[in-house]
Amino acid sequence: MKIVTIFNNKGGVGKTTIATQLSRALENNGLRVLKIDLDPQSDFTKQFSEEVRHDLLFFVKEGELSIGANNLIGTSIDVPDIDPMNPDALLRKKLRQLDQDFDACIIDCPPTGSSYLTKMAIVACDTVLSPVNTDLDSIDGAERVKLTSEFFDDVKFKVILSNIDIRTRAATTVKEEVNHRFSGDEIIETIVPRSTQYEVAKMTLESIDEKLFLDIWQKL
Repeated sequence: MKIVTIFNNKGGVGKTTIATQLSRALENNGLRVLKIDLDPQSDFTKQFSEEVRHDLLFFVKEGELSIGANNLIGTSIDVPDIDPMNPDALLRKKLRQLDQDFDACIIDCPPTGSSYLTKMAIVACDTVLSPVNTDLDSIDGAERVKLTSEFFDDVKFKVILSNIDIRTRAATTVKEEVNHRFSGDEIIETIVPRSTQYEVAKMTLESIDEKLFLDIWQKL
């Protein structure tokens, strides 16, 4: 099972859009996808279920491995610092027990870098994907994500341009800045464009741009 955590502590970069459309594209192409929503606002959850079926706290602490029909684990509260010296014994350990049950795991994080949930998600994943937009603060946020990921040898870092109108000068500027701050193997060249289709898809619960998201998956 490939585990991907999507995180940037700058909001509005399209984390949940990427998590949602990536999950749908993979599922529509036959992959078994475990979806984990670490944001108590539950925007990712609402794209697949009307209610949170399983709270992450019970998953990591009580050993509850029964997962609902939507293959979704949500969270209604932040998890306390149960074991700050050994976070990989929590979420990562539990997910590895499911290696044979799923092909992919997509983790959507809240925009809070100090959250213990986010720390667990980065430790647990194979790749942390950090979306950035034309706000330079989002690039600063991605750099912080990269620095965090470097503490863990088994975690790869990737950055992707998201929620961007590629026709604008701002898009050109941010692309140059990303190329300046990150190495080539850290940058996913595929761009998630700014589009009203994604907003509509939130209401219609549809999958769009499947080819684009499958391409992103191959590069993770």
